[in-house]
Amino acid sequence: MKNPNRFLNVKKNPNRLFKDAIYEQFARIGKAVSSPKRLELLDRLCQGERTVEVLAKESGLAVANASQHLQVLRAARLVETEKVGLFVVYRLADQAVCEFYRTMRVLAESRLAEVEQIKRRFQDAIGSYLWSMTKNDHKRVNSAMPEGHRH
Repeated sequence: MKNPNRFLNVKKNPNRLFKDAIYEQFARIGKAVSSPKRLELLDRLCQGERTVEVLAKESGLAVANASQHLQVLRAARLVETEKVGLFVVYRLADQAVCEFYRTMRVLAESRLAEVEQIKRRFQDAIGSYLWSMTKNDHKRVNSAMPEGHRH
């Protein structure tokens, strides 16, 4: 973490010093949420507390990588930990963290056309997959039926 006293340069306007110092702190939150994986971890923690191992599995990360991402979120005071037996359980530091994440998500969905395009491509791919499953299931069921009952 950078030295917060570096803004105490008496040659600068006190108002400017305040603004530099306060925006530096706000940027800590921005830096902590600047990773897609850390956003996913916040999303999962909005659903409830979890161990590092569960978060890693759900997010497709190695436990060591999940732990590193969680440490960044913890340093920004967005998440808290509790040791429960052999496990470290993570939870959001405050409900405001979840509200922040959800507001950012709504903003991204409304401002970034790419979000809608990704969602549409995913829905199309799922639809195609389900259609192919249905066709294959229909063929399999049909072939298993007695001769006079096939469709």
